[in-house]
Amino acid sequence: MKRAATTACLLLLCIAMRASSSPVGNSQQQAREVLGHCITAIGGIDRLRGIQTISYQSFAHVFVRSIDVSPSLPGMVAYLRYDVTLQPQRHAISEKIESWSTESLDQSTALVKATSEGGYLEQADKKRPLDGDTFYAVVDNLASEPISALLAAVDSPELSLRRDADGIDEISFHQTIYGQPVKTTLGIGRTASLEWIETEHSYAHSLFNSSWGTVAKRHVLSGWYIDPSGVHLPKKWKTVTNGLDESQQSMVNVKLNPSSSDSVFDIPSEFKGTYAAVLNTSPDDLAKANHGEGQTLDVAAGVVMLPGKESAYNSLIVKQEKGIVIVEGPYSNANSQYVIEYARKIFPSIPIEALITTNQLWFHVAGLAAYANAHVPIYALDSNADLVRRIIASQTKDQTGTSAPQLREVRDTIEIGKGTNRMLLVPFRGEFSARTMGVYFPELKLLYCSDIYLPQAWAGPYWTEQLAEIRDVIEREHLDVQRVSGVSMPPKDWKELSAAIPPAVASLEHKPS
Repeated sequence: MKRAATTACLLLLCIAMRASSSPVGNSQQQAREVLGHCITAIGGIDRLRGIQTISYQSFAHVFVRSIDVSPSLPGMVAYLRYDVTLQPQRHAISEKIESWSTESLDQSTALVKATSEGGYLEQADKKRPLDGDTFYAVVDNLASEPISALLAAVDSPELSLRRDADGIDEISFHQTIYGQPVKTTLGIGRTASLEWIETEHSYAHSLFNSSWGTVAKRHVLSGWYIDPSGVHLPKKWKTVTNGLDESQQSMVNVKLNPSSSDSVFDIPSEFKGTYAAVLNTSPDDLAKANHGEGQTLDVAAGVVMLPGKESAYNSLIVKQEKGIVIVEGPYSNANSQYVIEYARKIFPSIPIEALITTNQLWFHVAGLAAYANAHVPIYALDSNADLVRRIIASQTKDQTGTSAPQLREVRDTIEIGKGTNRMLLVPFRGEFSARTMGVYFPELKLLYCSDIYLPQAWAGPYWTEQLAEIRDVIEREHLDVQRVSGVSMPPKDWKELSAAIPPAVASLEHKPS
């Protein structure tokens, strides 16, 4: 009797678990019923199909988390003002963008135009094809626009329906924007309200988002109002990516079917068909662009910087007594594979014993999965270990047979290898360098400073502060340094660089009055 009761409880538990995590029975039909209720609540299918053009202004702030020094410190925030005209059913958009950030009062202005024919970005009266980041921003904008998303769902030949633990019906389908496949999910509440829209796709050619593989962005909608035409629309939305708030936007002066000319979407002939340059460029192509025509820089005997160029994503290949150690796995896994193959070419039959990653910038840890999949131990600063695990897990989530990375967390200075090319891993623990680790070669008197030694144009007003933090580490750890280098900088004479650091402010001695 007791066994039967236990079996019954287990059966009920399994049924409950299946109900909360599996598609709703006959989900295709039920999905269309739920979608129909939502569209009716918003204004009805005829009203939605009657919306040919939408115009609005909006204000947004964006958290630039990809370059955060530390989650506990104030980060960089970008502020944007948009003037937008779009045709949701034609996937046509024209947007004037004014932007500035917490780092500068300088304002940047750009015009973006895109249709199914092609698109361009215009700044300072110069037009150029959309780059990867701008292309994906336009795709996300069009795929998540509520009218466009709802009508795309209606026209989709296949819908799936799940109900989450909070009673939200999740309707998923696939749409294609400018050749980019986008999985789209509508979150519909108990009262048929559209709570959120989630878009998910690859960002292979985005400098920042490519680090995470396939990325889902959830656009949470609020500030609903009823337009004079009878359509119910949101004026505010928040975008959440990787579980973190990415941005928030508020619209004003929304107009449905305003009087406007189709010429606002005209695309010059030279920019038609230009999306192929983004869609058809492979990760290998991008890696080769970073490395040029096979450029390398011999730093010392057995130490090669690849590609060895200023402003590039560089890695160090270091030959030691027991094997090869590679410093830095930036940019992409294709980039890392290029480095691995070159290391095997110049040092054949010598195993890669370790990979050292030195900071927290997303695009500097974007190529670590290649080493994890090759079962190469990865040394990372303790404060960056969680980020490394999350990025590798995100990139490999769709791969079979993967295992957890062999991660070695560095808390204090440790030695790697022996001999002429031995190295010390030195946590910086400074202001800009709170999550930075240096790599010191005692016999070579070389200090690799990660991203704390940058091209001066990149560092801007923080140039001398970052040099001062390098000086502080050298003094604190009693390092004998003649040259310094960084992920984007070949080695340079330290004495010459340190001369740019302003004299330290003398301490003020307290004197009683």
